[in-house]
Amino acid sequence: MSEDKDVHCTVIISNSDNELIKRSMKESKRSKTAEAELRLADHINRYSSIEKVGKATKRNE
Repeated sequence: MSEDKDVHCTVIISNSDNELIKRSMKESKRSKTAEAELRLADHINRYSSIEKVGKATKRNE
């Protein structure tokens, strides 16, 4: 039996992606960390794999 535990993960993003995250966080009134966490979780749950930006395979539901 495994327990759900939060895991700390550090990533490096491009300056242009950082600007997009900053714009989104201001619109959503979330912190940068909260915005990135939500977007990552959304993507992982919707897509099973990714070849490159804009080309991902949706998860089977």
